[in-house]
Amino acid sequence: MERDLGASREMIVMLGAANGMGTLARATTLAEVFGAGHYASIGGAVALGANGARAAGPLGASLLYLLLGGYRAVFWTLAGALVVVGAVVAVAAREAREPAAPGA
Repeated sequence: MERDLGASREMIVMLGAANGMGTLARATTLAEVFGAGHYASIGGAVALGANGARAAGPLGASLLYLLLGGYRAVFWTLAGALVVVGAVVAVAAREAREPAAPGA
């Protein structure tokens, strides 16, 4: 049985290109922000966080599935957590931009 893989090939190429661009952007950003002196140490710490999250994600989702009894509940729990974290980041960013009050 032969399948039409045209759309699949295009998607594979696009996802591969996006992944490659993300790698290049991360490397360039680290070098620009932190300089070349500690690039390897900082790059390793960033990779550890990203890869740790990739490894912990399926485990966490499966534990939530067992705890909550279904994927719909897992999805809404994670969506709610995303909203809460987004609000916290927005508030923290706003406070970081505001100048400190005199005498504080």
